[in-house]
Amino acid sequence: MENPISIFIMDITSSSTDGKVGEELELYLKEVVNMVKIWSEDVVNLKISHRQGDELFLISENFSTAYTIAFYISRIWKFSEHKPYFGLTFGNINKRVMDIEIETWIHPLVKQARMANNELKLATDNREKFKFKLDNSNQNEHLLSPAQNSRSIHATIMNPKNQPLSTIESLINTLLENQHIFFMKQTRLQELITDLYLIFMQQKKIAVYLDKTSATISSHINRGNGKEIIKNFKRIYEAINSIQMFTFQSTTHQNPSKIHEQLETSIRKYLNHHIDTLLSEKN
Repeated sequence: MENPISIFIMDITSSSTDGKVGEELELYLKEVVNMVKIWSEDVVNLKISHRQGDELFLISENFSTAYTIAFYISRIWKFSEHKPYFGLTFGNINKRVMDIEIETWIHPLVKQARMANNELKLATDNREKFKFKLDNSNQNEHLLSPAQNSRSIHATIMNPKNQPLSTIESLINTLLENQHIFFMKQTRLQELITDLYLIFMQQKKIAVYLDKTSATISSHINRGNGKEIIKNFKRIYEAINSIQMFTFQSTTHQNPSKIHEQLETSIRKYLNHHIDTLLSEKN
């Protein structure tokens, strides 16, 4: 039986320029690995490995899980001068995630994630945080069928029945490029407030936490396009879940939207509980 999975390969910008920073990053990556394991516990099966110095490698059940976890890692990341970037993919495999030996596993999907990561690595200026490469080999050709007509970006990836995989890849990456534009325009305070809004989902709670007025919080969210960033994130994972739902129409697999909701609830619960530590460590 085929199973839906997603992968990310994460690298860090300029991680080898300073020996002391390198040691700090090494310790921090171990913390991130443990954090991701806590997030996913009793929700979704995944494997994550810290390897090759500054690289994280994650394999998870469900098409949208790797992107969801990557997005949250990017938002709470504490090294502002050494930001992470993620090569991502999703597709089908004929074994369970828990049966994979992550350190030695060879598969076309791993190659796709590596290609996406390498493309980001080559972008030395204004590097984006995320990029997808989808496997167009015979193994995953059946994911989608040839396109019959053109549609809007959102309508196309939310209704993938008649779209080729290359089209889906292009449209998801277009949404990610738009998201990156919003990231680049944010001030440090706007970024912080967006992160808190993602975690708390309440402007009043942010105002109390930062000892600011609700009007000030609202102004920074609007000027920093905080709601648009989160809306874009939601559109992408909903689209990917839609593709999985179309691909696996039987009842043998759990609803990916329900799994995603449980995962986000687990992540937010953890971040709420550790918010003071996470924010105090950011630099």
